[in-house]
Amino acid sequence: MPSPRNLPLLASLAALVAAASLLGCDASQKPAPPTADQPSTSAAATPTPPPTAAAPPATAAAAAPATAAATPPPQAAPGWETLAPLATPRAHHAAARLQDGRVLIHGGLTSSGPTGDAALFDPATRRWTEAAPSPAPYAHHALLPLPDGGAVAFGPAGGHRYDPKRDAWQPIAAPPQRIGPGCAAEIAADGRLVVTGGASGADLKSAPSRAVQIYDPRADAWEKPLALQRPRRGHTLTRLPDGALLIVGGFGANGEPERSTERLAPDLRTLQAAPRLPRPRADHSALLAPGGDLILLGGEGLHRYMVGEVEALRGDAWVEIGLLQPGSVGAFAAPLPQGRLLFAGGARGRLRRDPTNIAVAYDPAQNTWFDLPNMPERLSAGTATPLSSGQVLVVGGLREDGAPSPAAALLNP
Repeated sequence: MPSPRNLPLLASLAALVAAASLLGCDASQKPAPPTADQPSTSAAATPTPPPTAAAPPATAAAAAPATAAATPPPQAAPGWETLAPLATPRAHHAAARLQDGRVLIHGGLTSSGPTGDAALFDPATRRWTEAAPSPAPYAHHALLPLPDGGAVAFGPAGGHRYDPKRDAWQPIAAPPQRIGPGCAAEIAADGRLVVTGGASGADLKSAPSRAVQIYDPRADAWEKPLALQRPRRGHTLTRLPDGALLIVGGFGANGEPERSTERLAPDLRTLQAAPRLPRPRADHSALLAPGGDLILLGGEGLHRYMVGEVEALRGDAWVEIGLLQPGSVGAFAAPLPQGRLLFAGGARGRLRRDPTNIAVAYDPAQNTWFDLPNMPERLSAGTATPLSSGQVLVVGGLREDGAPSPAAALLNP
């Protein structure tokens, strides 16, 4: 069991180095122990809530793809389990859990640039299998699972659809507008796929886009695009319990992080302004808690300030629920069993250097933070994918020397 700690005693958590340029866009997806160098060994204690007001009790299960592995994975002791490494080290890649329970890892930045390489992880056997590479390279991109068991990638190459039965990729219909790196994508309640923002060019240095593009995978067709009220990249896009999609923060037209948020109606026809953030934030993590709160962690603020404040959208207001210092950007974030949320690893500092291996969990029902054992390696800019078993698969990222890592590990909560 993770050892709970009072929030004021938690050391800071770092967050991802979401710095790179080149191709791609993002779909995708903590207070910490006293030291990042030593694994947590403290025994479990009674949770002590932080001084902020307690969050409302969880009332619903967190939304997650309905997938199940063919064979349940073996039981494992709590903590991190190091897995065989990827064949190709990478960072700023994308991951999707498929209908059969396997996890597809695709694209990313390697030591030689963007790649189309792909791999499949089977939780039942804990083994990697090489998958066919996509015809075009992708990085900082979006990858979403499909009901037919496949997945679709969105990026500057347009989009490609992966069929695991044939182990093959094929191009999808060309989008109305270019999809650049730093975009965000989400699955709407009716199964359509929504891709928002991103850079307007092939790399992150180009101006952000205002595009809201809607793709129907059943018809392989795009609808007439909408326009965001403000251009953005490095933002998050999350489907709320009522079916609406919330677009939060990101880098705006002037290159600075935004406080603005926008709400796309459940029918995907209209956009309207939503409650502004207490502070600007970009390249952050957003997780939906079981009770419906949207939790924001990490990210970059004004003047390259790494945001440490943790905020929750409750109703029509943002509420601060914690402080992680120093702040961090682009951490590994994923839902855990019992409604808890994982926030781990990442990089800190104005240059987005110095990745950490600290891992913590947040319990929204108790408004309490828990220490978890430290990650096996200091990493940022990788992926964290929740499995049907309740475990979380953490893959790749950037090491302390800035090189991409082939590391893979399972968190057994």
